[in-house]
Amino acid sequence: MQDHHSQSLTFLAPVVVGRKGIYKELAAWASQHGYTQMRVDGTIVDSANWPVLDRYKEHDIEVVVDQLTLSKSKEQALASLIDKTLAVGNGMLMIMQADQKTELFSTQRACPGCGSSFDELDPRLFSFNSRHGWCQHCFGTGIVSEDIDDTVSGEENHFLDNAEDGDDQCPACQGNRLNPTALAVRLGKDNIADMTALSVANAEQAILSLPLDAQGSRIARDVLPELQSRLQFLQKVGLGYLSLDRSAPTLSGGEAQRIRLASQLGSQLQGVCYILDEPTIGLHARDNERLVTTLRELQQQGNTVIVVEHDDATMAEADHLIDVGPGAGKNGGEILVSGTIKQVMRNKQSLTGQYLANPVRHPLPDVRDTTLRKQFEKEALTVHQATLHNLNIKKVEIPLRKLVAVTGVSGSGKSSLIRGIVYPGLKAAIADANRRKRKPSLSWTGCQSITGWEDIQSILQVDQTPIGKTPRSCPASYVGIWDSIRKLFADTVDARLRGYKPGRFSFNVSGGRCEDCSGNGMQRIEMNFLPDVRIPCETCQGWRFNTETLSVRYKEKHIGEVLAMDVDTAVAFFEAIPNIHHPLRLLQDIGLGYLTLGQQSPTLSGGEAQRIKLVSELAKAKPHLALRSSKPPHKLYVLDEPTVGLHMADVEKLIRVLHRLVDAGNSVLVIEHNLDLIAEADWVMDMGPEGGQAGGKLVCQGSPMQILRSKKSLTAQFLRPLLT
Repeated sequence: MQDHHSQSLTFLAPVVVGRKGIYKELAAWASQHGYTQMRVDGTIVDSANWPVLDRYKEHDIEVVVDQLTLSKSKEQALASLIDKTLAVGNGMLMIMQADQKTELFSTQRACPGCGSSFDELDPRLFSFNSRHGWCQHCFGTGIVSEDIDDTVSGEENHFLDNAEDGDDQCPACQGNRLNPTALAVRLGKDNIADMTALSVANAEQAILSLPLDAQGSRIARDVLPELQSRLQFLQKVGLGYLSLDRSAPTLSGGEAQRIRLASQLGSQLQGVCYILDEPTIGLHARDNERLVTTLRELQQQGNTVIVVEHDDATMAEADHLIDVGPGAGKNGGEILVSGTIKQVMRNKQSLTGQYLANPVRHPLPDVRDTTLRKQFEKEALTVHQATLHNLNIKKVEIPLRKLVAVTGVSGSGKSSLIRGIVYPGLKAAIADANRRKRKPSLSWTGCQSITGWEDIQSILQVDQTPIGKTPRSCPASYVGIWDSIRKLFADTVDARLRGYKPGRFSFNVSGGRCEDCSGNGMQRIEMNFLPDVRIPCETCQGWRFNTETLSVRYKEKHIGEVLAMDVDTAVAFFEAIPNIHHPLRLLQDIGLGYLTLGQQSPTLSGGEAQRIKLVSELAKAKPHLALRSSKPPHKLYVLDEPTVGLHMADVEKLIRVLHRLVDAGNSVLVIEHNLDLIAEADWVMDMGPEGGQAGGKLVCQGSPMQILRSKKSLTAQFLRPLLT
């Protein structure tokens, strides 16, 4: 009364708040009860002449109850109007001034001290993907970015990716992504942000220990068992260390797949065929056992589970195996054997069967060049006071010029130490040193300091990102042999007579390429209402070059046929050209002999791309230089699970390639779960003992044989059968 004395106010009763629909029945009800006007999304309309609303848009609708000019003589009329409006609005009342400004009041959700009020609690209030719950400053993303507005929601992945690139935390919600109203609601002592910050394992304990009275227990009677079962499903698949608010883009592919698997466990469906592509990615051998148990539960519920897998332990648990081969690429595509694991092991054509029947014996012979390694001085990186995420390590030494495997269960702190501290810290430090602007005291992230890095000339993270984003990039260009091949063709007699230069044999520029397909070899046909179709170019027949260019031949092959060669064929074809033959032989050695030289980069798998990057680096390494100097060129390579997607035979090839990098005087740091690679490492650092808050410590380190002595190491338990 005091705030609005002598003002004419319209009393509105909120009846629909943020709901989809057309609400014709509601308008008819209002008209029948004498309410001639209603307010729809801020606009006054007649209830008898109801507009056609968008069925799929959220609407706010209020009933216009009456108007009243406030004065002391109308206190009784005001009280009566308030009661009437609250009755229609189910305890909620809104007043609208002449300038259309509104205020919301509630019989239960209003503060008489500050005048603040809020809507009835709704599940959407606690969702940062909804405008009802998200922080109005960051729109539910938890970060400050110019790319974010209210047309998108917090579930958009690329905004979370931007957060990784350095966007600042939202100062309004402190990264919690919700508005103050949502964060003010507490269950016991915690709000929803506090609860979702817990790990899966800790969240289950917190839910079970909630201080509920008799009424609260009745309300939560059906909810708590459902929450508990879903959290248990996540723990069954080895994800107990994940926090509930972990953003989706930060999850590994294996973690995301296991989350979906956990949701299927809880669905209790029957008669479903589940297809999983390498679910053991990112899993420690201990967690593999848990995963197999989970898959067996799905099967026992009456479902079919098909798994594409290279892990021998998972194969051993399968009821039926189908082995495809015998080789890769054009040398594969046949069903070699279909049956039990014993039938696969008896098949002489099956490479998988041979490795299952006769596992790799460790240590492998001739994987290290001991003569070269004796030339290396004993060096080590030292990380002091590592505290990033769950890490709690006072001091850890990482030997240099060795193949070092960092092991441990999922969430134990491997990636935090190597990819969170060592890689970004050394990358910045080496960059400063190369610019000759080294500061007296470097700023380190996640630790107090790192010492012993001064002799490292460069650091490279060899990951599984594509080697090129366009179809024009290919393995031949990435490993550096394409220029040499083009020069080779330009030096032929026919090319010199016609005045052709190396540029003539490029499919990226005009002159020698087929202009009808712009050197792609394919033409795209747009299809209405269907995906575009790609067909071979009719002019060049897919060779990518014009007729004049294709008429130039080297050893009876034109440039298009060379691009179409697989690596195995090209090794023999270019045997007399060392600068081409050497990288090709490395591709063959690492198990990529089936790839064609001109294969488009986007069609390569992550594992293939990673191995091509390794070959590119190995082609630059010159081990013989180590004999001329006690300090050969020194690079530090960081790899995160390079065995992902590799057959057991290819893992053995990868091990030899990694050791060749070390023989050349480099350091190789590998985060790995594959037991064969761990057994062949020069040094093993085992993190743990568990994941999440129960991890973050260095359990043990040493040679693989020394690791076996540890009673606390889970890795040692599974490594022991391979080395004894």
